[in-house]
Amino acid sequence: MKRLACLQMESPFTMPWTEANNLLIQTTPLQILEEGKYLLENLANFDTMYWGDHGNNIVSLRGRLPASRELFLKKIDHAIADHPVTEQDVLLTSPW
Repeated sequence: MKRLACLQMESPFTMPWTEANNLLIQTTPLQILEEGKYLLENLANFDTMYWGDHGNNIVSLRGRLPASRELFLKKIDHAIADHPVTEQDVLLTSPW
């Protein structure tokens, strides 16, 4: 079985790059959720343990794929629709 760990936080390594003006553009919490949804929708169907349960993640997700995929997508869709963090411009994370 393969393992996949996902941590949602802002750092120079997680911000998308725009070549038009050579700047890093910080992603919004809504974009982070949408990216996580895209990842889950497009992961190959192989037996994988998915860890997305770090304290900085907007939605805590941990389980086996593909079995947990639909549950994870429902949780992300719910957060996109109802989580107050999606109204913010920046995801505030703990420096742990």
